[in-house]
Amino acid sequence: MKKILIIACIAISIIHQSCKKDSNRQNTGSTAIDSKNSETNLAQTKFAVLLAKAVKSDPDLRNFLKNESLKQFDNDHDILYHMVKDVKINGAETLHEKLIRYQVSDKELDSIETQLPLLTIFIPSLPSFSPEKWNAASEVPFIATSNVGESNVSLYDGSGNSMVLKPNQTPAFPVLVIKQNERVIVNRNSLQSTAKMSNSIKNGSSIAYQNSNLSLSFADKAFDGTNKSKQVNFVKSNAAIVNDIDPISIEAYNSGNEWHRDYIYYGLTASTPNGEFKHNYSEFITSFKFLTPNALGIISDQDEDPKKNDLYGQANTKPPLPKTMWTEGNFEIKITILINAKNGAGSELTKVMSVSPGELFDLQYDLIQDAHGPFGTIKIYQIKSVTPKEFHPNIELVPWDLENYGTAWKFIFYETDNAQEITKSYENTSTYAGNFGIDLGVSKKIGLKFGGSATTSTKNSYTVKTTLNSDFLGEAILTFDQPIITGSSGGSYTTREITTGNLLSITVQPKKVF
Repeated sequence: MKKILIIACIAISIIHQSCKKDSNRQNTGSTAIDSKNSETNLAQTKFAVLLAKAVKSDPDLRNFLKNESLKQFDNDHDILYHMVKDVKINGAETLHEKLIRYQVSDKELDSIETQLPLLTIFIPSLPSFSPEKWNAASEVPFIATSNVGESNVSLYDGSGNSMVLKPNQTPAFPVLVIKQNERVIVNRNSLQSTAKMSNSIKNGSSIAYQNSNLSLSFADKAFDGTNKSKQVNFVKSNAAIVNDIDPISIEAYNSGNEWHRDYIYYGLTASTPNGEFKHNYSEFITSFKFLTPNALGIISDQDEDPKKNDLYGQANTKPPLPKTMWTEGNFEIKITILINAKNGAGSELTKVMSVSPGELFDLQYDLIQDAHGPFGTIKIYQIKSVTPKEFHPNIELVPWDLENYGTAWKFIFYETDNAQEITKSYENTSTYAGNFGIDLGVSKKIGLKFGGSATTSTKNSYTVKTTLNSDFLGEAILTFDQPIITGSSGGSYTTREITTGNLLSITVQPKKVF
């Protein structure tokens, strides 16, 4: 899934577009792109039909696919076909060899493999099915296709039958999904001259797979699940993390200081107006929450044309609905923070948050019986309501050193949907405090707030990398002077949130790190 959050309107074909205040994205895809998508969809469908036949009578293959998905090589339950196609299953045939046996020639399968370097088998987590729950020895899955531009989802069984699920329908039975991987990019594909390739490996990402003809790397090091100890700037979903307020923030609130961070980072009070910077605190994103059910409809939409649908989260919603999220896996939320460092070093931070839909939304379903031709009556889930939930990622940023960083940080949010890299331009205006001096060889902040010194203000331009079909979720501004706690009642405290408008909100607060 990967793919997930918003109400955006980004004209992706205009190079010099400013993506600041848009609320809907325009689809200006060219005929060439449409043709490429059609070819990809056709090849995925052929592969899905083939895999459906293979898994029907082969429990060893089913168990192999289950185990590969549980490895989460890209931090989701994806199986990159080219990584596993030549692996011998139980010391016998490879996946490629097994597929050839089912009414397809070696040449035809090679053609599909060449055309789809990012071919992926994804095992979704559904209300009554998941990779962990799958009894691969006895349960034969349907094979679904996640095709670009198609709102309905086609499913195939091992007998060559097919059925279609509507956008608001979710399987109540085992199913595997054929899709393109959004977390991996093509560096080199000598067998396909038209392949879109990256000129270099970006963001410190590593090779995911390579042979003499094909080289694939992770789109970002955040997606490299092959070495868990090296995961940096990546936050896997963790609902167990509690959004506790650090005691220092409560002290700052009770100190009477208007600028809570003055107290936290410099120990300043009315009676102690000067202080040295404390390095043992850092800013954290402690909560992330969508403000509207409509966000799910847009971030899970994969047809390159997000549609606003204010009825999406209400019961008895009628089609048309955006494509549901079960075919795509986790949402990847990319957060870029422009922190305006004076020396230009570290002026921007990038964090990637991988979260399941169920951790961001409370999804309520109705289990219904539905007639589907040769399959008879089957059970499916239909979304009844969608309610946003608060998620606590606990993402560490950096200590807010006011001497070197601006007073205003800009947060830019995207939900990434594919790996074709593009750039966007942003501006951030920030004020720099001038009330710092040297006392006994130590730099100290002189006076509360800006003291009596002059301030300087600068406007900086930034180029932020995102991907072609990523959903722009908006921007939010956090300033050093904003309170961390805004009120208290009965021993509980209310923290300040910053929002992108009416789509999402986050809470950012300092925490002690050592």
